[in-house]
Formats: sequence, C-alpha cells, structure tokens
Amino acid sequence: MAIATKKGWHLNAEAPLTLKLTPDPGITVEKTRLVRADLAVSADSTARFDVSLVPAKLGHGEVQAEAGFVICQETICRPIKEKVVIGVDAIPPGTSAKELAKSRKK
Repeated sequence: MAIATKKGWHLNAEAPLTLKLTPDPGITVEKTRLVRADLAVSADSTARFDVSLVPAKLGHGEVQAEAGFVICQETICRPIKEKVVIGVDAIPPGTSAKELAKSRKK
C-alpha cells in the first residue's frame, strides 16, 4: 500500500502514519494495524507499507484498508483518512494445478 502526495505537499514526519487492515474470513495478514515503524519506504512525499496476505482457500476475497496520515504545505497541515479495498485472488501455497483448474470452473 503506497501513499504519495501531490506537488507542493509533503508527509508530516512527526504525525502518526497508520494502516488498518480488515481482511475477509479466509485471508490472514501478519498485522492488522501497521504504524510508521512498519514502513518499507519513507520519504518526504511518499510512504509504502508492504503487506503479506495469506489465503486459506481458493477464490476471491477482499481486504479493507484505511490509511491515516497528515500532509502539509508551508503554512497548513491536513489530517487525511483514505479507505481502499484490496482484491485478493487466492491461490494458497501447495495448491495443485488440478485444484486450481477445478476452482476456476465454479
């Protein structure tokens, strides 16, 4: 999950930066709440959380994600909450080609 600011704005380095994940049943995430210390990339105008998703079964699922952060210009700062839905087409480890083909026919 990546966050990027528009020209003239930057991420406030002192404000909390969070990502809350709510996976559908059958999808596991390592952590449901990530914070600034969990960032894979952190720069003035961009930040990125790397999230591992582990499906328990074949099929489609979703992970609801809500990012919270603060963007600033020279004289003003704005708190932001953004929600996105991450679609997951799951092929669990160890799934055989036969099982995958069978699940696609459903």
